[in-house]
Amino acid sequence: MQEAQGRAAETGVARVTATRTRVLVCVLLGAVFAPARAAQAQAHEPSAAPRTDPARSATASAQSARPARAAPASRPAREPGVREVIRMALEAARALGPARIRELSKRARLAGLMPQLRLSAERGLKQALTSTSTTALSDRTNSAVGDDLSLGATLTFELDRLVFAPEEVRLLTIERWLAIDRRKLIDDVVRLYFQRRKLQREQAGAAFPDPELADAIAETEALLDGFTDGEFGKALAKGKEHP
Repeated sequence: MQEAQGRAAETGVARVTATRTRVLVCVLLGAVFAPARAAQAQAHEPSAAPRTDPARSATASAQSARPARAAPASRPAREPGVREVIRMALEAARALGPARIRELSKRARLAGLMPQLRLSAERGLKQALTSTSTTALSDRTNSAVGDDLSLGATLTFELDRLVFAPEEVRLLTIERWLAIDRRKLIDDVVRLYFQRRKLQREQAGAAFPDPELADAIAETEALLDGFTDGEFGKALAKGKEHP
């Protein structure tokens, strides 16, 4: 009886030990083959859609709904630059520039080499009286009348003008005024040039055509064309013909 019970206990212990061994082997095999099975399952499964943030989606939708704005327009390659426009304006105002004043001052000094010619003419009556006496009782007087004409010419040089001409004082004052006007002209041309550029960028970025912007651009172009004596308009037309 006791031997049978001992054999049964040994059999139970052996069975428990075998079960535990099987479980341990299964756990080890699962740990070894689990990464490979997971990789195969991930390869066969469809990729999941990325999560989207509702706030970001709403912002992106609002931005896409807005009208697309064009990039700021840069100066076309065929249009004149600001330095060229300034040169055009100064060239147009050259007749009243400092160079003109210096030329007038030089001419005022050289006027001393030009002589002043004065001509004179006088005409009158000439009367000659002669008296002769032959005897004490008789005297004789002779009278002769004729035209008297005299001509004269004088040349006068003012050589002191070669050193300093009196007109130079007035010319220097005018030169200072013209220098101020020259700086003001450059300021006006630069201001109008970049004002036109700014209006062009606003026109390029507008969603719809704006007649007021078009009129403002046309106004600045007309002013620049007037300052340059028509050269700015010719340059724009030439750029449009050869884009």
